[in-house]
Amino acid sequence: MVLNILQVFGGLVEKSNKREYGRAHLIQFIKESPFMKGIQGNSQVWMSHGDTILNLPKDAHLLASTESIPVAAFKWIMKTYLAFNFTLK
Repeated sequence: MVLNILQVFGGLVEKSNKREYGRAHLIQFIKESPFMKGIQGNSQVWMSHGDTILNLPKDAHLLASTESIPVAAFKWIMKTYLAFNFTLK
């Protein structure tokens, strides 16, 4: 669902050669974002996907990455959409 929404707004999604399933850790995230409030560095998250976001739409900002996937969460600047590709554990 997240990836379909991203493509509608101009992002690029492709099959990844690094499938994520299970435990992952956020290695980078924007602490100043209200959507990341309370999340600590290296937080454990749960992933389950075999694709990856190669390009965000021009009006989207990166919120978080894992050790193997560069875009784990993002938000649009002028829209009320958020996208998380993980579950906090």
